[in-house]
Amino acid sequence: SHSLPHRPRRRLVAVLAQFPFFFAARREHLEHLRAIFAAFHELPLVVELRHHSFERPEILERLRAL
Repeated sequence: SHSLPHRPRRRLVAVLAQFPFFFAARREHLEHLRAIFAAFHELPLVVELRHHSFERPEILERLRAL
């Protein structure tokens, strides 16, 4: 059993939300992400977005605002 430094055992380090490559930066997907951020606002959240449309500067700014 491995433990991470500076974290008590059995404590959640982060919640990982992974999305498939076809999950593009469309309005309904951005709203879905907003809901996820709201639902997990008290926990550390890591989001993996694989579609290239999330690399656009204006989309990155919208994500940072969540």
